[in-house]
Amino acid sequence: MQFLPLGSTTNVTAQIAWPHPDFDGAFLPVSHELRAGGYTAHWQVLELNRAVPQLWHGESLGHTALLGTAFGVRLYQPADIYSQNYRAVRYGILFVAITFSCLFAWEHLVRGLRLHPMQYLLVGVALATFYLLLLALSEHTGFGMAYAMAAGALVALITLYLAGATTNPRSVLGIGTALSASYGALYLILISDDNALLYGSLLLFAILAALMLATRRLDWAKVTCS
Repeated sequence: MQFLPLGSTTNVTAQIAWPHPDFDGAFLPVSHELRAGGYTAHWQVLELNRAVPQLWHGESLGHTALLGTAFGVRLYQPADIYSQNYRAVRYGILFVAITFSCLFAWEHLVRGLRLHPMQYLLVGVALATFYLLLLALSEHTGFGMAYAMAAGALVALITLYLAGATTNPRSVLGIGTALSASYGALYLILISDDNALLYGSLLLFAILAALMLATRRLDWAKVTCS
């Protein structure tokens, strides 16, 4: 919904039964009230605030300049399950890379442990299956419950699978805890509309710092691929 401030003083009051407004245009409302069932907004635009004159002759004022003074509101649709799944997939490459980096560091920090490329491949397939499972479950249970079920199943599967590669239960528990924390942080990013970039940047920095601190004494010159 858009309005043109053609009067010397333009007053507009809108009361709409929609709880997610997105005010846009050349002027923001001077006051607004948000409620669970809708919102009320009031605009006041004076002639001196506009970029166009009060009077003009013929086509001396173009349509672009006139429409550039419009203001109003859009009925914003918050993230539904499909947009949240899409956002999760956009972070997929990041979390696959983080998981493999954690496994690589874990492999060289645990004495006598070497993972086969086939094990990396199976873990990667499990990570990719998580997003398909998340989409399928969210259509029936809602996004929050589906995410908890899919992430829990994935973390349990990878932890149990890697438990067969080492006899050190503490190291396996560390990997499971790290994966649980990572997917918990990813959920906070997915449900955040305004701070997703901030949370994602902080998470990436925290994981990078943890990997650097964990491998700071590792002699990379002696690291060989299994």
